[in-house]
Amino acid sequence: MKTALIVLLVIFVLLLIPVSLRVKFDGRLEVFAGHLFSFRVYPPKKKKTRPKKSKKNKTDTSKKRKIKMSIEDVIGLVKASLKTLKKLLKCLRFKSFKLNITLSGSDAAKAAVNYGNVCMAISALYPVIEGKRKIKNADVSADLDYGGKTTLTADVTVTAILLSLLIVAISGAVLILKHLPDNKKKGGKDK
Repeated sequence: MKTALIVLLVIFVLLLIPVSLRVKFDGRLEVFAGHLFSFRVYPPKKKKTRPKKSKKNKTDTSKKRKIKMSIEDVIGLVKASLKTLKKLLKCLRFKSFKLNITLSGSDAAKAAVNYGNVCMAISALYPVIEGKRKIKNADVSADLDYGGKTTLTADVTVTAILLSLLIVAISGAVLILKHLPDNKKKGGKDK
Protein backbone atom coordinates (compact mmCIF):
# COMPACT_ATOMS: atom_id res chain seq x y z
CA MET A 1 0.00 0.00 0.00
CA LYS A 2 2.79 2.41 0.93
CA THR A 3 4.71 1.60 -2.25
CA ALA A 4 1.69 2.33 -4.45
CA LEU A 5 1.10 5.60 -2.62
CA ILE A 6 4.76 6.61 -3.07
CA VAL A 7 4.62 5.73 -6.79
CA LEU A 8 1.43 7.80 -7.24
CA LEU A 9 3.00 10.70 -5.36
CA VAL A 10 6.15 10.56 -7.53
CA ILE A 11 4.03 10.47 -10.72
CA PHE A 12 1.97 13.44 -9.49
CA VAL A 13 5.12 15.45 -8.69
CA LEU A 14 6.56 14.61 -12.11
CA LEU A 15 3.35 15.84 -13.75
CA LEU A 16 3.75 19.20 -11.96
CA ILE A 17 7.24 19.77 -13.37
CA PRO A 18 7.33 22.25 -16.24
CA VAL A 19 8.90 21.01 -19.46
CA SER A 20 10.30 23.12 -22.25
CA LEU A 21 10.36 22.77 -26.01
CA ARG A 22 12.87 24.72 -28.09
CA VAL A 23 12.50 25.03 -31.85
CA LYS A 24 15.42 26.44 -33.84
CA PHE A 25 15.55 27.11 -37.56
CA ASP A 26 18.55 28.46 -39.39
CA GLY A 27 18.32 26.72 -42.73
CA ARG A 28 17.83 23.49 -40.79
CA LEU A 29 15.10 22.60 -38.28
CA GLU A 30 16.11 21.42 -34.81
CA VAL A 31 13.77 20.60 -31.92
CA PHE A 32 14.90 20.06 -28.31
CA ALA A 33 12.79 18.99 -25.30
CA GLY A 34 13.44 18.76 -21.59
CA HIS A 35 13.75 20.97 -18.53
CA LEU A 36 16.88 20.57 -16.42
CA PHE A 37 18.57 18.86 -19.33
CA SER A 38 17.48 18.79 -22.93
CA PHE A 39 17.65 16.20 -25.64
CA ARG A 40 17.21 16.44 -29.38
CA VAL A 41 13.80 15.39 -30.64
CA TYR A 42 14.28 16.30 -34.29
CA PRO A 43 16.19 15.45 -36.44
CA PRO A 44 16.52 12.00 -34.91
CA LYS A 45 19.87 10.31 -34.73
CA LYS A 46 20.56 8.24 -37.81
CA LYS A 47 20.29 4.54 -37.17
CA LYS A 48 22.42 2.03 -38.93
CA THR A 49 20.32 0.35 -41.55
CA ARG A 50 20.60 -3.29 -42.29
CA PRO A 51 20.19 -4.53 -45.82
CA LYS A 52 16.63 -5.65 -46.35
CA LYS A 53 15.85 -9.11 -47.52
CA SER A 54 14.06 -9.21 -50.81
CA LYS A 55 10.44 -10.16 -50.50
CA LYS A 56 8.10 -11.39 -53.14
CA ASN A 57 5.65 -8.80 -54.36
CA LYS A 58 2.34 -9.33 -52.66
CA THR A 59 -0.82 -7.74 -53.85
CA ASP A 60 -2.35 -5.55 -51.23
CA THR A 61 -5.93 -6.66 -50.81
CA SER A 62 -6.72 -4.40 -47.88
CA LYS A 63 -9.21 -1.71 -48.74
CA LYS A 64 -9.08 1.73 -47.22
CA ARG A 65 -12.19 2.68 -45.33
CA LYS A 66 -13.72 5.92 -46.52
CA ILE A 67 -15.18 8.21 -43.92
CA LYS A 68 -18.29 10.03 -45.01
CA MET A 69 -18.64 13.38 -43.33
CA SER A 70 -21.32 15.98 -43.75
CA ILE A 71 -20.63 19.70 -43.75
CA GLU A 72 -21.97 19.88 -40.18
CA ASP A 73 -19.51 17.16 -39.13
CA VAL A 74 -16.57 19.03 -40.67
CA ILE A 75 -17.61 22.34 -39.07
CA GLY A 76 -18.03 20.64 -35.69
CA LEU A 77 -14.62 18.98 -36.04
CA VAL A 78 -12.95 22.28 -36.94
CA LYS A 79 -14.63 24.07 -34.00
CA ALA A 80 -13.56 21.30 -31.61
CA SER A 81 -9.99 21.45 -32.93
CA LEU A 82 -9.85 25.24 -32.57
CA LYS A 83 -11.26 25.03 -29.04
CA THR A 84 -8.56 22.50 -28.14
CA LEU A 85 -5.86 24.67 -29.73
CA LYS A 86 -7.08 27.69 -27.74
CA LYS A 87 -6.83 25.68 -24.50
CA LEU A 88 -3.37 24.48 -25.48
CA LEU A 89 -2.16 28.02 -26.15
CA LYS A 90 -3.43 29.11 -22.72
CA CYS A 91 -1.19 26.62 -20.92
CA LEU A 92 1.93 27.48 -22.94
CA ARG A 93 4.38 30.10 -21.70
CA PHE A 94 6.86 31.57 -24.15
CA LYS A 95 10.31 32.04 -22.61
CA SER A 96 11.81 33.45 -25.78
CA PHE A 97 10.62 34.26 -29.27
CA LYS A 98 13.21 35.29 -31.84
CA LEU A 99 12.38 35.57 -35.51
CA ASN A 100 14.41 37.28 -38.23
CA ILE A 101 13.49 37.44 -41.89
CA THR A 102 15.94 38.80 -44.46
CA LEU A 103 14.25 39.49 -47.78
CA SER A 104 16.06 39.72 -51.07
CA GLY A 105 15.31 39.76 -54.76
CA SER A 106 16.69 40.75 -58.13
CA ASP A 107 13.75 43.11 -58.70
CA ALA A 108 14.16 45.93 -56.18
CA ALA A 109 10.52 47.07 -56.41
CA LYS A 110 9.12 43.58 -55.69
CA ALA A 111 11.59 43.08 -52.84
CA ALA A 112 10.55 46.40 -51.30
CA VAL A 113 6.85 45.54 -51.59
CA ASN A 114 7.48 42.13 -50.00
CA TYR A 115 9.48 43.82 -47.24
CA GLY A 116 6.57 46.18 -46.58
CA ASN A 117 4.13 43.27 -46.39
CA VAL A 118 6.37 41.39 -43.94
CA CYS A 119 6.73 44.52 -41.79
CA MET A 120 2.93 44.89 -41.70
CA ALA A 121 2.58 41.25 -40.61
CA ILE A 122 5.20 41.74 -37.90
CA SER A 123 3.50 44.89 -36.61
CA ALA A 124 0.23 42.94 -36.36
CA LEU A 125 2.01 40.02 -34.65
CA TYR A 126 3.93 42.04 -32.08
CA PRO A 127 1.00 43.04 -29.83
CA VAL A 128 -0.08 39.41 -29.71
CA ILE A 129 3.44 38.23 -28.89
CA GLU A 130 4.20 40.79 -26.19
CA GLY A 131 0.71 41.52 -24.91
CA LYS A 132 -1.10 38.33 -24.01
CA ARG A 133 1.76 35.90 -23.63
CA LYS A 134 4.14 38.31 -21.84
CA ILE A 135 7.23 36.94 -23.48
CA LYS A 136 10.36 37.87 -21.58
CA ASN A 137 12.67 37.78 -24.56
CA ALA A 138 10.90 38.74 -27.81
CA ASP A 139 12.78 39.86 -30.90
CA VAL A 140 11.00 39.89 -34.26
CA SER A 141 12.64 41.73 -37.13
CA ALA A 142 12.82 41.99 -40.89
CA ASP A 143 15.72 43.13 -43.04
CA LEU A 144 16.06 43.95 -46.72
CA ASP A 145 19.18 42.86 -48.62
CA TYR A 146 19.07 43.42 -52.37
CA GLY A 147 22.28 41.53 -53.07
CA GLY A 148 21.94 38.48 -50.81
CA LYS A 149 19.33 35.80 -50.55
CA THR A 150 16.12 35.44 -48.58
CA THR A 151 16.69 33.77 -45.22
CA LEU A 152 14.65 32.94 -42.14
CA THR A 153 16.03 32.29 -38.67
CA ALA A 154 13.92 31.42 -35.65
CA ASP A 155 14.52 30.39 -32.05
CA VAL A 156 11.40 29.82 -29.94
CA THR A 157 11.32 28.33 -26.44
CA VAL A 158 7.99 27.31 -24.89
CA THR A 159 7.31 25.84 -21.45
CA ALA A 160 4.26 24.09 -20.01
CA ILE A 161 3.32 21.95 -17.04
CA LEU A 162 2.87 18.30 -18.00
CA LEU A 163 -0.38 17.90 -16.05
CA SER A 164 -2.06 20.79 -17.87
CA LEU A 165 -0.89 19.42 -21.24
CA LEU A 166 -2.27 15.99 -20.32
CA ILE A 167 -5.63 17.47 -19.30
CA VAL A 168 -5.86 19.49 -22.54
CA ALA A 169 -4.89 16.44 -24.61
CA ILE A 170 -7.52 14.21 -23.00
CA SER A 171 -10.32 16.79 -23.13
CA GLY A 172 -9.39 17.70 -26.71
CA ALA A 173 -9.38 14.06 -27.79
CA VAL A 174 -12.81 13.49 -26.22
CA LEU A 175 -14.17 16.66 -27.83
CA ILE A 176 -12.81 15.78 -31.26
CA LEU A 177 -13.93 12.13 -31.06
CA LYS A 178 -17.49 13.29 -30.34
CA HIS A 179 -17.56 15.01 -33.73
CA LEU A 180 -16.36 12.05 -35.79
CA PRO A 181 -19.16 10.43 -37.82
CA ASP A 182 -18.61 6.93 -36.40
CA ASN A 183 -19.21 8.21 -32.88
CA LYS A 184 -22.47 9.96 -33.74
CA LYS A 185 -25.05 7.24 -33.48
CA LYS A 186 -28.71 7.61 -32.81
CA GLY A 187 -30.80 4.56 -32.05
CA GLY A 188 -28.09 2.17 -33.28
CA LYS A 189 -28.01 3.77 -36.74
CA ASP A 190 -25.63 6.31 -38.22
CA LYS A 191 -26.99 9.77 -38.88
